Amino acid sequence: MNWFEKLDEAISWAMTLALGSVVGGVGWLVRRLFTNQQEIAELKSQTEMLRVEFARRDSQRAEDREDLQEVKASVRRIEDRLMR
Repeated sequence: MNWFEKLDEAISWAMTLALGSVVGGVGWLVRRLFTNQQEIAELKSQTEMLRVEFARRDSQRAEDREDLQEVKASVRRIEDRLMR
């Protein structure tokens, strides 16, 4: 094998390696993009669930405040009647 044949083989090997690297990089990039899209969809779903839960808690707090005001008013009425 002379020097030109070795050089030609080395160039072929380097081109194959470069092509394989590019194909692998593109494959990794596509996989990463699909994974990110799934993660984004999951985060949107979780965000929506949290928004619904916070809205439910807010309405529950409002009900609790109303109930507490009713209890306070009842206690005041009882105190007023007992103090007479």
